[in-house]
Amino acid sequence: MIIGLLGMFVVAGVVFSYIKDAPELNAEELQVPLSTTILDRDGNVVAELGAQKREEIEYKEIPQILEDAVLATEDVGSLNIVVLI
Repeated sequence: MIIGLLGMFVVAGVVFSYIKDAPELNAEELQVPLSTTILDRDGNVVAELGAQKREEIEYKEIPQILEDAVLATEDVGSLNIVVLI
């Protein structure tokens, strides 16, 4: 029991060490950068700038077939996990 308690204090010390040295969170840095869209005065797209062409969508806009394909891929990957009991 004493070894378990000592181990708990060691783990708590390591976690605290990581937390105190962690940088501050900045909400702007957590956002995925979208590409910049240049419009003319009539609202027509003139150009899209950025290294990657990204567009923000809502979850409900994802087609069901794409969601199923991603889930199927993840399920196949889970078959490679070895569980030791």
